[in-house]
Amino acid sequence: MFKDFLDDDDNTHVEASVIDQIHFFFDCPFCKGRHQHGSCGDFNNRVESRSSHCQKWRGNFEIHITDNTKREIWVKK
Repeated sequence: MFKDFLDDDDNTHVEASVIDQIHFFFDCPFCKGRHQHGSCGDFNNRVESRSSHCQKWRGNFEIHITDNTKREIWVKK
């Protein structure tokens, strides 16, 4: 049977540390590295579901973009 992508049994919840116009970043609790995924230029607080890029975790990540997430906005010169 098809398993729902958002089924919490296979998700790890993390908080994004930084977001910019291109990416958001979070520190992986499994490999201790920093992972990135596309932000689509959206700086709003939200939860993004993404498949893992990590070599040590093959589940999904629920990435929380919150008031604690640092916003890095670039100004074109």
